Amino acid sequence: MSPLEFTLPLTLSFLLCLGLTKFLIKYYNRHNRFVIDYHKPNNPKVAFPGGISLIASLCLSNFFLYLFTKDIRILAILLVTLIAGIVGIIDDFYILGGKVKPALTILASIPILLFSTYDIYLQFPLFGSTRLSIIYPLLIIISIPVTSNVVNSIDVFNGVLSSFMILASLPLLIALMLKAQFILVTSALILILSCFAFFIYHRYPSKIFPGDSGALALGASFGALAIVGDVEFVGLVALLPAIINSFFFLTSVKDFLEHRQLKKKPVRLNIDYELEALEDRDAPLSLVRMIVAEKPLKEKDIVKRILIISAYSSALAIVTAIIMYTKWV
Repeated sequence: MSPLEFTLPLTLSFLLCLGLTKFLIKYYNRHNRFVIDYHKPNNPKVAFPGGISLIASLCLSNFFLYLFTKDIRILAILLVTLIAGIVGIIDDFYILGGKVKPALTILASIPILLFSTYDIYLQFPLFGSTRLSIIYPLLIIISIPVTSNVVNSIDVFNGVLSSFMILASLPLLIALMLKAQFILVTSALILILSCFAFFIYHRYPSKIFPGDSGALALGASFGALAIVGDVEFVGLVALLPAIINSFFFLTSVKDFLEHRQLKKKPVRLNIDYELEALEDRDAPLSLVRMIVAEKPLKEKDIVKRILIISAYSSALAIVTAIIMYTKWV
């Protein structure tokens, strides 16, 4: 790749997401398109949904990368992101429901299967690779809905989604560098830079929320990058906090429900604007409920703890990548 082919998609990913997010904030505020941030005094209005800027940034930047490289894997990542993002946009405006949304994200898996941009040899740390010629395509159909929806589940507070995705994507970046997959390294950097640009407006206190459109697009893009780059196990470790959160929620609720559909919430807001765990045994389990189980915490403190957990998971994923893809280990 020439310097232009490398730098143009990266520059575009950051500047487009930054500029479009700023535009959306102004546009939504003018047209009263917002949601209420109930975790703060006075219940401020926050622009919503911001996922459109993430989808545009990821897709357009990867489109130019595909034009420069003609690498079909990049086209697969682009289409996976776009399809999942469209499902998210529909959900943001019309509310699809807890069962329909995961079902529709199965469609986002199709480009990877259609273009055969995957390796049937699944790699494991220490044990090497295993041939899964029949099972692996079925796993792909499940994988993209899983990554997109578990990432969506961790989008609970100001700045968490964008910062979590930066931390989770770093191990993928390092794994792909160790494998000398430099075209995919560029795509990973597009993902990281888009998230960083969005984080500028999404960080505490948020001026905009990503919505399901942003969360599903980021999760699907992450999943597609891990699959086409053959770094699935590293991606799995990096996503552990979101996976654990989803697992606890689903096992306690025993149904695919949106948070808005829950009769009982995992946590509640007290008069000091701190979140505390409900003592009700029927209340759903979640990562946040476990964090505040000992004592109530303010939103900002919960965000810090989620990111500390995510940083540990990211570090573990980086160690996993080094073990798997460095010859001298």
